[in-house]
Amino acid sequence: MTYKEFAKIIKKKRLYLGFTQKEIAFKIPTHKSTYSKIENGIQEPNFIILQRICVLLEIDITKELKIFTTDNNRIIYYD
Repeated sequence: MTYKEFAKIIKKKRLYLGFTQKEIAFKIPTHKSTYSKIENGIQEPNFIILQRICVLLEIDITKELKIFTTDNNRIIYYD
């Protein structure tokens, strides 16, 4: 999955939950213009911002990005 594809998931979930971009930006916190760029796939957020977005929007990042851990706690990404 590309970041632009993940950005579409973020936008879809935000709209479903009834939040505005301004509300999410305020809660992260970041500027609305920065959040807009993130949501439109123009700018990739750092991991902390991405994690905050996912918590607010109730997105399971490991499920969406298809990440899992093995028995020895190695993180694996798969398509």
